[in-house]
Amino acid sequence: MRYRYYFCDKCESELVDFLNKNNISYKVSGEDSFLPLVIFNLWSTTENLNYYFEELQKMNVNSPIMIAEFSASELSNAKLLVMTPKKQCIDILNDDAYEYTCKWTNSSGEIISKHEEQKELFVIKKEPSSNSQTAFWAESTGFSEIFTDYRVYELANSNSLTGIDFKNVILKNRDFSKHIYQMSSKNKLNNQCIVFGYGEKRQVCEICGKEQYFIDNAYQLHLDFDKIQTHSDLYVTERIFGEGIAYPLYIISQRFYQLLKKHKLVGGVTFSPIVEANNPTETNQRTAL
Repeated sequence: MRYRYYFCDKCESELVDFLNKNNISYKVSGEDSFLPLVIFNLWSTTENLNYYFEELQKMNVNSPIMIAEFSASELSNAKLLVMTPKKQCIDILNDDAYEYTCKWTNSSGEIISKHEEQKELFVIKKEPSSNSQTAFWAESTGFSEIFTDYRVYELANSNSLTGIDFKNVILKNRDFSKHIYQMSSKNKLNNQCIVFGYGEKRQVCEICGKEQYFIDNAYQLHLDFDKIQTHSDLYVTERIFGEGIAYPLYIISQRFYQLLKKHKLVGGVTFSPIVEANNPTETNQRTAL
């Protein structure tokens, strides 16, 4: 595993000169606009990384987004993996498909709702265009729901994958979509299976006391595998992760992952190996500005 540090900052001549001098690849976005941006990456394996961080800090460059990247062998040797869509392509029309446990009005008079449970099928504006993407998320629900291409639905059925539920999605004309399904699971991972203490920021709901954990793009889920009661191809945690809208993590088996790879259905999806908490393998030191 290595960490990628994604930088995006104002295109200042001092910064560009520094990148050129040190042969760091970059690109300029919006070069003809009022505020062009320079975008570049560093990795935890980059030589002289600490020196680069020190110099960038002197130039007041914005802190990077840190993203974990995994090798093919790390992904293929993991017992379980977290599956996350990259692409937001689903526009949900009936946000009232949710029922909320907690609602309150904040100091600005805004009504805040948390701890949602889906009660109805989702109605979407339109199906995504046919391309290499196979999984999607929706802006209005964040990563709370995963929508998959029909090929994933057919793959799961033809290979008798377990623990996976596919819900129909309704189009504006009230017909069921033939191309998109909502993927879910009744196998909810008990929170006692999750081992915390790996960089999560904790917040407690002021109404019901439920915990929510803010995590970054480099977060890896740690599980005590001995506490997982069933053997399934898909699990879902409770909706306790993420900033803003709390979402679950979708966890797939190695068998499911290998089938997705074999049938080239990994377009637009990221995977993160889950760490076995009773045998952790922390190989890289995380660094940040």
